[in-house]
Amino acid sequence: MDNSQFAQLVEFIKQSMNQKLDEQTIRNSLLQRGWSPEAISQGFQAANSNAQGTTTVLSKKSGLNVFNGPLNRVGFLIWTVFLAIIVVVIFDLIISTGKSTHKGNYWEPFRYAYDIVFLIFLLIAYIQRIRSTKVNMWTILLFFLPGINAIFGLVLLVLPTKV
Repeated sequence: MDNSQFAQLVEFIKQSMNQKLDEQTIRNSLLQRGWSPEAISQGFQAANSNAQGTTTVLSKKSGLNVFNGPLNRVGFLIWTVFLAIIVVVIFDLIISTGKSTHKGNYWEPFRYAYDIVFLIFLLIAYIQRIRSTKVNMWTILLFFLPGINAIFGLVLLVLPTKV
């Protein structure tokens, strides 16, 4: 059996497994097509090891979910820019426009509540990025220092993901 035939065998097993066929059904089908039991066993081993390796690679590369798993550079950039845009749209355009036409500070509680929610989401993004870069978690304290937190965010953006 040459490499191209073995690759076809492995590909057939993968496709059959993706169709949710059980292993015995796949084996019987391959035996009817003339494959040896040894080749079928080797094909299943190769298909299973490739499937597990693919799953691991995909889970490590999917770094956009800030609530689960590692957060890569692009994910960190998207989340911080997204949160900044939300701040500009909601606070600056909606709340600030409303306060200029009305008297009183009725909007202050909304502003503070909104700021707290924004900071929580930003803090989650920073923590996930720190975990992804394997930097000491004590560095999260830099997030709370005005001015330094922006520089810290840029440093987290350029650090490579080490998962």
